[in-house]
Amino acid sequence: MNFKVVHNEALLEYELFDGDKKIGELTYVPGDGVLDLVHTGVRDEYKGQNLGALLVKEALNDIRSKGQHQIVPSCPYIPVYLRRHPEDQDLVAN
Repeated sequence: MNFKVVHNEALLEYELFDGDKKIGELTYVPGDGVLDLVHTGVRDEYKGQNLGALLVKEALNDIRSKGQHQIVPSCPYIPVYLRRHPEDQDLVAN
């Protein structure tokens, strides 16, 4: 399996692929200097493989590398991820 995360700015989401097959997404709503992360999902047949964490990690790495945004963790999975990865807490908007 060859997993990759791609930022699809036109659809306002980060997409998770297994080869050429889209298997997950992290959807966001842009605001004034923040990205509201509203949904994270992985196809049922891929659940239990930590792919949601991979998707969030890659999205946060991309957001951090651009240095332009903080995040609002509206999706229920994002706070769970952040508790497990406190090194990314600095991206959360006050």
